[in-house]
Order: sequence, then structure tokens, then C-alpha cells
Amino acid sequence: MKLLKYFFIITLILIGSCKDKIGDAVNKIESIENDVKLNLRQSSRGYTMQCYEYIHVEDTLRLILDKPDYERITGSFFTRFKGREAESGVIQGQIKGDTIIADYISMKQGKQYIREVAFLNEGDYILQGFAAMDSLNGKIVFIKESPIRYDQTVKLEARDCW
Repeated sequence: MKLLKYFFIITLILIGSCKDKIGDAVNKIESIENDVKLNLRQSSRGYTMQCYEYIHVEDTLRLILDKPDYERITGSFFTRFKGREAESGVIQGQIKGDTIIADYISMKQGKQYIREVAFLNEGDYILQGFAAMDSLNGKIVFIKESPIRYDQTVKLEARDCW
């Protein structure tokens, strides 16, 4: 009987110490889960992908910036204006301060079309830039002497990526 008591006490001690280790493991797993959830929230807020959209009546613009770093940017740009065919393509370019200058590459009537685009990052929204343009080596580019104007009426607002 004494042997059974000792066995029972040792078993309880072992279970108690294992319970602490199991509790530590559970806490560690919960901590990792919280880190993953935080990273997913940050990702949806634009740390690895940033999404912007403008919708007004029948006009829509969408800009998705993929993993922007401090110099290079890639992404996609979609436009649909009333009375015009919808367009979509990719952008590749550079970030200089709060300004993005990029090539917008799309297909029109079976041909590749490259046009320079500019965007100004205002925090919660982005403005598209416009300037006089010219054709240079098959690409539509901003004329160097022409200042880029940013349209305050068309604000692409930051939003969760879809």
C-alpha cells in the first residue's frame, strides 16, 4: 500500500511538472499565433502590399503596389471610365520620396503599350499625376520640361486589398 502511495505521489509530481511544460508550450504557440495574426493584419494594411481605389459613378481606378521597398516598385493598375474600354496592366518603376514614377505596361489591340505614369503618395490616398507627354522609342513619356500636376479631385483611397 505504501508503494502505491509513493507511486501516486510521484505520478502527481510528474504530471504537475509536465503540466508546466505543456503550459509553457501552449503559451509559446499562442505567442507565435499572435505574431502571425499581427503580420497578417500588417500585410492587409499595406506593409507588403498596398491597395488604393477610386470609384465615382461609373469611373473606377485601382492601384495595387506589390512589396514596395525604398527604391523600386511593381504592381498593377486598372482603369475603367464611362464610355471607354477598361484597361489593366502592370507598373514598374521607382519611388523618390513620396512620388512614384513608373512604366505602365498593358496590351491594346494585341500590341504592347508602355506609358509613363506618376503618383503622389499622400498617406491615406494617392493622386495620379498628369503632364504633357510625347512618344520616345515606342513609349509614351512625360516631357521633361513639363511639370507634373496631381489631380486633387481623383483620390485613390487606401483600402484593404481584395
